[in-house]
Amino acid sequence: MHNPFQLLTEAFHPQYRVNLSIERLDGSIMLTLSEEQTVVAKRLISPAQRNDERRLRNVIRSLQQRIELEHAAV
Repeated sequence: MHNPFQLLTEAFHPQYRVNLSIERLDGSIMLTLSEEQTVVAKRLISPAQRNDERRLRNVIRSLQQRIELEHAAV
């Protein structure tokens, strides 16, 4: 069984500060990535995404690509 919180943290740390918080009663979590005082990205992750390693890796890959595109545009 994978640990979704560890997987998320390892995917983005140490480049970003990783904050995970329970956001809804259904178990959805909010992933917030930040550098210093700036929020780089926020993503709501559903229990279905969190509990399925393949889906969670897709969320991670999608978020990494979005961040890369935004940094390239700056």
